[in-house]
Amino acid sequence: MREDNRIQPAAAGYLALADVSLYYRDYGDPDAPHTLLLLHGNGEDWRCFEHQIGPFTDAGYRVITLDSRGHGRSSRGRLPMTPEQLAADALDALDALGVRRATPVGFSDGGNLALLMATLRPDALEALVAAGPNLVPAGAKLSAQLPCELLTPPLRLLGKRLLGAKRKADILGLMVDQPQLPFAALRSVPCPALILGGQYDMIRAGHLRHIAAALPNGRLWIQPGADHFVFRQPWAEATNQRVLAFLREVL
Repeated sequence: MREDNRIQPAAAGYLALADVSLYYRDYGDPDAPHTLLLLHGNGEDWRCFEHQIGPFTDAGYRVITLDSRGHGRSSRGRLPMTPEQLAADALDALDALGVRRATPVGFSDGGNLALLMATLRPDALEALVAAGPNLVPAGAKLSAQLPCELLTPPLRLLGKRLLGAKRKADILGLMVDQPQLPFAALRSVPCPALILGGQYDMIRAGHLRHIAAALPNGRLWIQPGADHFVFRQPWAEATNQRVLAFLREVL
């Protein structure tokens, strides 16, 4: 399996949007018939997909990675740090790159963004893949949620004086206060959707099942033995095969 550090993007740089500068990397053939937009998880950046970029481009897809606002090399901007804003940023990034329709492949918070993109602009999506998403904070197990809830208040207090603490508080707030997406909103999503999870995921299994069931064209796959990080080793190859099989079927 080729990993990202062995291949170079066809283009990379910054997209100047309304109030923010987003870092992106563009791999594969720009004229490929289908484009995948890889959306990382909370506190991460494009590098969380190091085991996917090579296999996905080898399969003939144009692959774009994007650092969300306040993450990686992207700026924070002035607008509120909410899942809805990050999803709108991702759609604006596709517009700026001249991509009319794409398939977001999101991990964790990135999976939430993929689902939100589908509710905001269903015409812009061909399909979607969301690994470990949650529609409300309670969709995560208490063992994963409680540390974030305990850490966020002191960071917000420090954030009144320290910019770095404010950014960390904003990022954790995406898990503590957000998302707030009703299951009913998913009923209007027309595109095929693959919901992924691990057998020992930090997201409740029942929550993942309900997300898949709420989507008109949703399906669920749980990786045996895996935790939340299904795009990492030792599960990356099995996850990639499942995603590519889904894309071959629906695109």
